[in-house]
Amino acid sequence: MAEPNIARVTIVNTSGTTTFKPSPQPITQFDSVFWVNETNEAHQPAPDGGTNDQWVSQPILPQGSSPQIVFENTGSFPYHCAKHPQSQTEKGVITVKAQS
Repeated sequence: MAEPNIARVTIVNTSGTTTFKPSPQPITQFDSVFWVNETNEAHQPAPDGGTNDQWVSQPILPQGSSPQIVFENTGSFPYHCAKHPQSQTEKGVITVKAQS
C-alpha cells in the first residue's frame, strides 16, 4: 500500500467572490485533505450529503486551517460552506480514486 498523501484546499476571496481551490481536488483512497482559510471570515467545509459522506470539518477561523480529514471511501464528494449555505461559489468536490 502506498504512503498516504496530504492534499491542501485553499479558501480564497478574489474580487469579492469566495471559492475553494482546487475543485475538484483529486486524491487517492486513504489520503487526507485539509483546508487553509486565506480570507478574513470563518468558513466550514461540510459534505452535501450521501451515504459515504461521513466527515465534517470544524469551523476554520480567518487565516487558519482545518484538521486533516482522511477519505477512506472512493467516489466524488461534493461539499459546501456550512457557514454560508446560500453561497453559489463556496462549493467544492473531493474526488477519491482507488489505490492501485
